[in-house]
Amino acid sequence: MKSTDLTVTVSTAVDLSSTQEKAIEKAVKAKHNVSSVTIEKVVDPKLIGGIKLTINSVEYDGTVAGKLAKVKSQLMSQL
Repeated sequence: MKSTDLTVTVSTAVDLSSTQEKAIEKAVKAKHNVSSVTIEKVVDPKLIGGIKLTINSVEYDGTVAGKLAKVKSQLMSQL
């Protein structure tokens, strides 16, 4: 593994449990081949549910609000 530290912003509608935080850390370490991950947690109730990760300015949006916005965009483009 690289000895690089990676900072990840994790946005959720409710606070993460320690188990969830550790699972995210483990997955990010494996995916990005780093030895250390720093998690910056953001609680935003407007996300409704799910999780949004921001890694190196790349956003992975798995939130309910993000999915609703995508559906809205698709519906509006069909009008």
